[in-house]
Amino acid sequence: MVRLPRLELSRFRAVFAPPPNEDQEYLGSAWRGAFGHALKESACMTHLPVCSKCSLYRTCTYSYVFETPPPIGAKKLRLYPAAPHPFVFQVPLKGMHRLASEELCLPFTLFGRGVNALAHFITALASAGDRGVGRCRTRYRLRRIELETASGGWRLLAKVGDGIGEVRAAVPGLPLAPRQVRVELQTPLSVRRQGRSVGAKALGFADVFSSLLRRISLLSNFHGAEPLETEFRGLTQAARGIEFEAASLGDWKMQRFSTRQGAHVPMGGVTGHFTIDMGKAEPLWPYLWLGQWTHAGRAATMGLGRYRITDVASLQSLPGTPAPANMYP
Repeated sequence: MVRLPRLELSRFRAVFAPPPNEDQEYLGSAWRGAFGHALKESACMTHLPVCSKCSLYRTCTYSYVFETPPPIGAKKLRLYPAAPHPFVFQVPLKGMHRLASEELCLPFTLFGRGVNALAHFITALASAGDRGVGRCRTRYRLRRIELETASGGWRLLAKVGDGIGEVRAAVPGLPLAPRQVRVELQTPLSVRRQGRSVGAKALGFADVFSSLLRRISLLSNFHGAEPLETEFRGLTQAARGIEFEAASLGDWKMQRFSTRQGAHVPMGGVTGHFTIDMGKAEPLWPYLWLGQWTHAGRAATMGLGRYRITDVASLQSLPGTPAPANMYP
């Protein structure tokens, strides 16, 4: 039986007091690293250096969120040590999202059962901000957490020190596909073909869609209420028949510092935009739409591979599109 993707999720933003000096480098990898260190300190009970050797490996909040071991006996990811993490950060290419109040915010999305770790997320983000993030070790003082509403706005969920009520993940609504859509890559998209990174000149829609389909499938399988059952081969073949229209793409190169490797690591990907004729790609539409929340490609948790869809005819975003990170209530 073929089913549409039904990945439950919730989107939040952590709002921080404006620091005296804002770091203007790309902070996606810095926030991910600082968050991971803070989460391990607050959630880890044994403090063993290697999570996989811990007796709590498959029950610990830290390992579930940041190491994400696949369940024993899982058929998928047999060749990989970890499943996709149940979160992504949404970070601009420089600095942080700024609100009208001059406050800064860090939006993040939790998938499926990952929503149950929200309290741990808030504690870790507050601790990471207090210690300093980025090359300049800028300190960000957390003020509150806001939740994206069904109407596309933001509402206060909790102030620092307040308790958090129950938050339920939901499947984003799927609008009808316009005749043509424009896909704007808001952060670099890094995908691979046969083990090699694909640059702007060689990138095709099949590269984008194959990476997206695999990511949505794995997130659904390991974090959602039910695994994705669909015609993977048929969808992949259909994607190979789709070509970009009115594409303007380029390569964006940058680097991050890896604490584990003790060195700077190249990263980046393709930026720009492309147009798709949905009359030829209608079966692929549900996955392309959902990808606005999941991101696509490598380093998605750091904020890479984020894109936004607009209707070419109206030049407007579609109903239900993720709310802009810096939109103030």
